Amino acid sequence: MPLLAEYHLGTNYIGRPVRRYDVLESTNTLALTYADDPGHQGLVVWADWQTAGRGRFGRRWLSSPGSAVLLSVVVFPPPRFQRPVFLTAWAAVAVCETVYLTTQRQPRIKWPNDVLLAGKKVCGILVEQSKGVVVGIGLNVITPPQFFLDHDLPQAGSLACFTNRSLNVTDVGHLLIERLDSGYVTLLQGEVAELESAWRWYSGLWGREVVMLLTNGERCTGRLREWNFDGLVLEITGEPRLLLPEEIAEIEPLPTAPQSDEHAG
Repeated sequence: MPLLAEYHLGTNYIGRPVRRYDVLESTNTLALTYADDPGHQGLVVWADWQTAGRGRFGRRWLSSPGSAVLLSVVVFPPPRFQRPVFLTAWAAVAVCETVYLTTQRQPRIKWPNDVLLAGKKVCGILVEQSKGVVVGIGLNVITPPQFFLDHDLPQAGSLACFTNRSLNVTDVGHLLIERLDSGYVTLLQGEVAELESAWRWYSGLWGREVVMLLTNGERCTGRLREWNFDGLVLEITGEPRLLLPEEIAEIEPLPTAPQSDEHAG
């Protein structure tokens, strides 16, 4: 695993330093070897390609060489922010900000750890804990549509599929690191409400009818009345039910019924 470059960005925490590799099996695997030493706070492990990238539940993360931002961040947050929900939200919001600034199109967070653009998955996030925490991010930037067809990934896409702008993977990666750093500073300052508000807004589901799949296998349908780090409140036949983020495996919106012609215009 030859090291291509090591450098520091002008950030407060994240990206000091960045260690960039041509190819790794998994950026999370290497980053976890640094996660026992708080001296590695803010370290970014970045690979131009992964041969064994992984996502939730051991799923493989596939990308073509040089086409995606593949990085893992080592952080040592205060105990109250070590819950995966905080760290996943922090990463997902930073990705959404990066996607919007890059494409001028509005992304959405799909619970719990994906970012969608025009309904296509462009990013996955994987949080793994040791003494510190490793947050892995895979963001498809210039991956061509044919790659997703060849690998039977019809629900996946890249930023280049949705903009006519010429995109540079390194520039997008540096922007992402800057957004991660800004959000991490906000989190360390205890300004949870700002992150919570952005996380809720990028979900696009607050106030909507949804279907929830819980980690115990139960399925619940209702209107999503509250959305915060302490829990989500689902109104089921008029009765509120509080669910902790850790209890929720998936959230999907109920399809809205099309309007009839009599309401058109």
